[in-house]
Amino acid sequence: MAFFGMIKTKKDSTDDAIVINPGYGEFIPIWKAQIASYAGETAIKKAGETYLPLPSGKIPQKSKEPKYVAEYYAGYIARADFPEALQEGVSSMTGMVFEDAGIVELPEGLKYLFDVTTSKGDSLKTAMRYTLQRQLITGRILALWTVDTVNNNLKMVFYDALSILDWHSDNAGNVVAITLDESSNQFVDGKWEWVAKYRVIGIDAAMNYYNAIVSDTTRFNFASPEGAKYDNLHGIVYKNGIPGIIFNSTNIGGSTEIPVTLKITESAIKAYINSADYEQSLSHTAQPTLYTINCKLDPSVTLCLGAAVALGVENPEGKPEIGYLETQGVGLAALCTAIENHKKEARKNIELIENAAEAGVALNTRLSVKTASLQNVALTLEQGWVQLLKMAATWMNAGDSKITVKVNTDFRKDNLLPQDIVQLAAMIPSGAYSKRDLFFILKKAKLTQFEKFDEWDAVVEENGIPATIIQDVTDANSQ
Repeated sequence: MAFFGMIKTKKDSTDDAIVINPGYGEFIPIWKAQIASYAGETAIKKAGETYLPLPSGKIPQKSKEPKYVAEYYAGYIARADFPEALQEGVSSMTGMVFEDAGIVELPEGLKYLFDVTTSKGDSLKTAMRYTLQRQLITGRILALWTVDTVNNNLKMVFYDALSILDWHSDNAGNVVAITLDESSNQFVDGKWEWVAKYRVIGIDAAMNYYNAIVSDTTRFNFASPEGAKYDNLHGIVYKNGIPGIIFNSTNIGGSTEIPVTLKITESAIKAYINSADYEQSLSHTAQPTLYTINCKLDPSVTLCLGAAVALGVENPEGKPEIGYLETQGVGLAALCTAIENHKKEARKNIELIENAAEAGVALNTRLSVKTASLQNVALTLEQGWVQLLKMAATWMNAGDSKITVKVNTDFRKDNLLPQDIVQLAAMIPSGAYSKRDLFFILKKAKLTQFEKFDEWDAVVEENGIPATIIQDVTDANSQ
């Protein structure tokens, strides 16, 4: 995508001593485009020519008239309209995944996380929603447990895609070291200034988790880090890898992944560019240009198309003449059609992500939790948060046998029919569907009186799936 040029920011200007992963540099334009697209029109326009190139072919003598070029572009970009489709899409998709309470079960020692999970005081549900939003927007976020020394427990901190500068994995694909950018604006000596700060988190040769503030990673020994800090909770140093997860769109780990919503942004930017051309052309049709023949002109006047300027023509055989040239608006209809097409394309991409499983008629396609893009993102969210909570349980010695995370992954718009339930139950022995998946669908359809899977499963183990469902549905409908 040619319009995804690099935006120069403070974070691009890392010290040469800080090693940047090749995957990071490759994805910066995409991440920044996604972040700006989600933030909306103001952020997109602030990026200037990155997403709306200067239409040089329409500006005569632009190299000689910098002031006019600046004024022309200011009007050009001001009139453009950026469709905030990504914001709409992410909001819609997040709502679909969290449209009901879901199922989250925690051991007693972790139940405080329901109310306060992050270092900022956010609840578990809010933290999970934020994770999903970043998966959808940039397709990358690090969720990391840190020790809260005041309350003697764990809290979650997040690092966005632009903050994860470098990462290393072992032969098994496990991330063993990450370089993080914690640079920020700080008030120093009576003024705000950008202060660079970099942190490495990893596991040493003895498999102990550490973190270290660094100024040079070119010579940093990741296996034997000098000056590293070993966080401990109740005297325990975490020894099972990095206590955190890098979420991508549909997988977990170091490798980067194209955001599933990228095509929404691409369509929105195309509509934005067409909108600028359309509005500028429309503006010209309402602004006749003065022309003169055999008349003396003010030499300070810029000779080009547009309001408040003049075109001078000399014709020795003609008489002096003054008039106006008007733009006919040829091509405006085609531009208008192109804008609407790009907006429809963005909307279509949202629907494809939300409802990819709706395309097939077969039940195993229509109901599969492994088909649609949004379903894959939601499943990654579930998987990652289960791992995160098990990490916390291990570090806090809380036990992980009761950890369950289940969000909505069934985005059908039709009602669940009796034959659907029967077929779903028949798919369980093959492994194509699980009892937990079936329970969650029944719960969503209000066809079960049980609130927790373990309670429902205990009855299933005793009576079998068909008898349990029949009795359960009967009891649920009678209430």
